[in-house]
Amino acid sequence: MLHATEKHKAELIRDVIKAAKARLSAANAKTVSQFIHKYYENVPPSDLADAAPESLFGAALAHWKLGHVRKPGKAMVRVYNPNLEEDGWICDHTVIEVINDDMPFLVDSITAELNRQELTVHLVIHPIMGVKRSRDGKVEEIVSTDKAKGVRNESYMHLQVTEQSGARLQGISKGIEKVIRDVRSAVDDWAQMRQLLSTIIQDMDKIPKGATLKDVKESQEFLRWAHDDHFTFLGFRDYEFVRSGTRVAARLDKKSGLGVLRNPSAIVFKELQNLSSIPPAVRAFVNQGDQLMVTKSSSVSSVHRPVHMDSIVIKRYNAKGKVIGKRVFVGLFTSAAYNRSVRDIPLLRLKMEKIIERSGFSPSSHDGKVLLNILVTYPRDPLFQASE
Repeated sequence: MLHATEKHKAELIRDVIKAAKARLSAANAKTVSQFIHKYYENVPPSDLADAAPESLFGAALAHWKLGHVRKPGKAMVRVYNPNLEEDGWICDHTVIEVINDDMPFLVDSITAELNRQELTVHLVIHPIMGVKRSRDGKVEEIVSTDKAKGVRNESYMHLQVTEQSGARLQGISKGIEKVIRDVRSAVDDWAQMRQLLSTIIQDMDKIPKGATLKDVKESQEFLRWAHDDHFTFLGFRDYEFVRSGTRVAARLDKKSGLGVLRNPSAIVFKELQNLSSIPPAVRAFVNQGDQLMVTKSSSVSSVHRPVHMDSIVIKRYNAKGKVIGKRVFVGLFTSAAYNRSVRDIPLLRLKMEKIIERSGFSPSSHDGKVLLNILVTYPRDPLFQASE
């Protein structure tokens, strides 16, 4: 038996579809009705409780018109303040409409961008629709699955934020468009970045000067662990170290960029903006025996979570074992990585073992147990970045 609020929602949607059939031609009414049904299907009844059928029809029809013709790979963004004369419906809020190929991270990335712009979100509607289009991109049919021939899943996002003036609308649109480009770049290059890491792991068998076999194996295990769905790959970049006398410069391989680092101007570390020399921290890493370093990027992620990206920096050697460059993966450790015990995470478990050994405490002593508890419960990010 339907709850009263669900019953009210069902009646509202019926009224909206009636309006579509009454106002549109028979040729369009059927497809638009399918669209309206899918558009509001998973919206909580409470979000629609106070809405008038005319407003719901106007909102859905506006979104339909925006995406009526669209080519795959092209994102469509519209930010506006609806009015009766131009749009056929009114709303107390600024409305944001987005249409894109369905892909991960869209909702949280766009919502984070709106928060960055200090906008209050009042409503989010986000149906995923199976859309069949003609060769010229026109919608032919809305279906329940993308398994049918010629059907692709498309993401329709309708967001309402506190009303903004006309001058602000363009900035909101540009911010969202950039986020969508970053999401698309990361998603499109994700498999290539994972394959690249697999290749790097296989090439890490040689023991560099200052390292032990145990260190090398632990580095490989860590990268396998990261590859095994504990790290969300967002970008990659390759640097070459070029020596001129006593001076060493970092040179970016501009063709190496993947994901959010496709653009050579994208920042990983602010200190590497000036590539004419290597900063002290990087120089120290080059001179150590460690094959890799885990640290934080200078850049806040525009994809998934708005935090400074995690960076995995891996040395590159020549045939003589000399450090000639570094490879940098940026991304975000997954929630599983933060929930696992330090004892189960390669690199951290070895670091913990070495710290306890350096302390001189017996693991079974009171002080040894206290130190172990500190390390096990220590915040994960600084533990990754801290030296022994």
